[in-house]
Amino acid sequence: MLDLKRIESILQREGDRLVLELQAMMVSTGANASGRTSQSLQVETTTTDSAVGMSITGGIGWAFVEQGRGATRRDGDGAVGRAIRQWIDDKGITPDGNMTKDSLAFLITRAIHQRGTLLHLLGERREVYTNVITENSIQAILNEIGTEIEAEISTDIVNAFK
Repeated sequence: MLDLKRIESILQREGDRLVLELQAMMVSTGANASGRTSQSLQVETTTTDSAVGMSITGGIGWAFVEQGRGATRRDGDGAVGRAIRQWIDDKGITPDGNMTKDSLAFLITRAIHQRGTLLHLLGERREVYTNVITENSIQAILNEIGTEIEAEISTDIVNAFK
């Protein structure tokens, strides 16, 4: 009988490997200002009686790493402003003149809400996840799982004839 826990183990191991590659890609593309978004990446595996799944999730900025973000319809809970204020500190930015860091964060946040991020405005991509999670990497994981399933089926057949 197929041991789904072994397949889950393969998915966990390969997911962990992909997270390391994604983190390295974030550094090499300049998408790692404070490191918090890359450190927020985690692998989640799920197993039911008949299926195994794996996903990679991350913090608030993860969804925007590759293409930036467009304008927003409403401010929401202020998370963008808080993230921008932290980014200013992380980057060591000192505003000119009498402007405070809070005022600068407010202006940047307002611009993002009105127009989106520069990456989005320029229509550029960082190619973070598209260079790591490729058809080839997915196929390699599927091949490994297929090999595991084939070995278990072969063992089951041999044991059935004993």
